[in-house]
Amino acid sequence: MTQLSFDLEFRPAYGREDYFVGPSNQTAIDFIDKWPDWGRVPFLIVYGDEGSGKKHLASVWQDKSNAGVLDARTFRETSLEEIISTPRDLIIHQLHLLIGDAESEEKLFHIYNHFFNSTPGRYVLLTSRFAPSELDIELPDLASRLRGATSFRIKSPDDEILLQVLGKQLNDKGFQVTEDLLKYALLRMDRNWAMPRKLADTISRISLETKKGLSRKLIQEALINIEQQPGESREVFIPPAIGKLNHS
Repeated sequence: MTQLSFDLEFRPAYGREDYFVGPSNQTAIDFIDKWPDWGRVPFLIVYGDEGSGKKHLASVWQDKSNAGVLDARTFRETSLEEIISTPRDLIIHQLHLLIGDAESEEKLFHIYNHFFNSTPGRYVLLTSRFAPSELDIELPDLASRLRGATSFRIKSPDDEILLQVLGKQLNDKGFQVTEDLLKYALLRMDRNWAMPRKLADTISRISLETKKGLSRKLIQEALINIEQQPGESREVFIPPAIGKLNHS
């Protein structure tokens, strides 16, 4: 089969080598790159389906801003005073799980106002499965603020984009890539932005260890190896009293 070539304009986003920019996330990452010049509104909402890369995009901004991180559970467990006392920007995951809970909505409203009035300006990046307009927000003042916030939809990468990214990753590592092998891998791997680099790195490592070239068998071995790896975790801190949150 003819070896494929890949002349893509995908680039690693700031601080995260395995985050590629494409049509589904270009606008959002362009805005992330403008930080800290985000204007006066302190909330940025990134929404999209599961696996679309919302957390991954948030981690790109975390690398830039050193923001603290809360998910829905730790947000509920942490007092408003603890959250607003930190001098850092914040990432709050799973916004859609907080909406409908009166205490959480009230807390979000006060966080918005506190950050809006902070000098210098501070920001909160929130991730959600749904757009602000699709959330059944009970607190009217919070509804107006969330729906007036800057928001971006992150689409899951389609098969063609994943095929192109995986092909470029393997090509850059010196492998002779064919469409047949790429489609074989695509049908068996997870559909997310992180997987092409993870799979290419694993294939490269196994190839060096075994002295074998790219093949279906090598791809299969790499995928099995990835499945057997423990889930990655990242420890982040929000001073002074929020402590440590371990999330993936």
